[in-house]
Amino acid sequence: MKVFNSDRYPWVFELEKSCLYLDNPVVLDEELRNKLDAFLGRGDNSTWSWFVQVTRKISANDFVVLTRGFYRDNG
Repeated sequence: MKVFNSDRYPWVFELEKSCLYLDNPVVLDEELRNKLDAFLGRGDNSTWSWFVQVTRKISANDFVVLTRGFYRDNG
């Protein structure tokens, strides 16, 4: 991928071993939310927009769940 005027974007960087989920997206349904640490202790886990609206640090478990273990299995 070519980033035009990359000098204007100092936060642009290259990724190794990237994985896209275009054909099989990760759906943040109730079953998946029940596996995420971020939703533990939250009374109503049906509301999930707070989780995707901002960049946030997530637990190692949540990373494995959300990436379907891709990086754990492919080091």
